[in-house]
Amino acid sequence: MTRAFRNALAFLSRLVPPPSPSAAPLSDGKNGLADAVPFYPLAGAILGLIAALPAMLVPAVAAWLYPLILAWLTRGLHWDGLADLADACGSNATGDRFWEIIKDSRIGAFGVMALVFAIAGQMLAAHGCIGSGNLFALILAPAYGRAMVIVLGRLTRPHPASTLAALIQPGTGSRSSLLALAATLAAAFFILRPLPFLAALGLTAACLAVLVRIASRHSGANGDFYGAVIIAAETAVLLAGGL
Repeated sequence: MTRAFRNALAFLSRLVPPPSPSAAPLSDGKNGLADAVPFYPLAGAILGLIAALPAMLVPAVAAWLYPLILAWLTRGLHWDGLADLADACGSNATGDRFWEIIKDSRIGAFGVMALVFAIAGQMLAAHGCIGSGNLFALILAPAYGRAMVIVLGRLTRPHPASTLAALIQPGTGSRSSLLALAATLAAAFFILRPLPFLAALGLTAACLAVLVRIASRHSGANGDFYGAVIIAAETAVLLAGGL
């Protein structure tokens, strides 16, 4: 369990060094990334706590710092996924060309626009949370976002060419992952209150529906889909937290 949690932090953040490539699987029939999935929400909560600290110390700049701290802590991993997916979808490409654009390390116009709108949205939403005094929403958002990887993993299948999605997806259906998802949703209900919680769920469901449709049209999902749902779900919670 400790090693699985460490793997979750190593994959999702720079807080601990990544495990050795030669590390043995954590349990029979699973790989280290799959066994780490149940700890995604907890790892996200730790990231959220760190990113929320400025709100407790220097509220004047906390909203500006919040997404920047998260981006630094995560090595920009999820933001990169959002940009890659935006570029591929914005190009209207299909088939192999769609996946070529996703794998291209260069960022295009649609990727830039997605990042600008998402970062600005998170800054404004974080300001709303701070203004309403709901600092717990700042901690909840990264945990909730990573919990939505479990949902997306159950609703999509990995693209045949995606190694990362193929490694992560088996862990999204485990009993411990579903318990982690349920615990995160329960925390969101109490932190956000009923109506904002339902608003966050509605926004998240809409984002999930779009991602599932894209995955269906292009023969599966890859790690960039997971990054996109994390950013979208984080933003949904931050918006709801300021209501």
